[in-house]
Amino acid sequence: SKRFFACHVLFDFICANSSQCQWIDPSKVHAYIDGSPSQCVTPGDSLHIAGTASIKASCGAANSICRLSPSWVNSPRSSITILGPKLAVQPIPVFNSPSTLGACDNLT
Repeated sequence: SKRFFACHVLFDFICANSSQCQWIDPSKVHAYIDGSPSQCVTPGDSLHIAGTASIKASCGAANSICRLSPSWVNSPRSSITILGPKLAVQPIPVFNSPSTLGACDNLT
């Protein structure tokens, strides 16, 4: 199973301190936002690599032996713009109510 980690360890964005991240594959990370997404991140916001993060290239050798890997430098601090979903899900409102209401009944 893929482990979760605190997003603020690698990334700097609003709500990173309270969100969990998970590596999906060697180049993709999913962030699970804790809190109201509209108050944490929205399309157009920036996501930065945290200044304290230590991210290096992965050793792709089948036997995991890469002679030069200890000398590889860390990724520079960079940022990306957060994009919206490719296919947004259209919300469908659902109302539960009695089939009839009397003149003095409240609909709450």
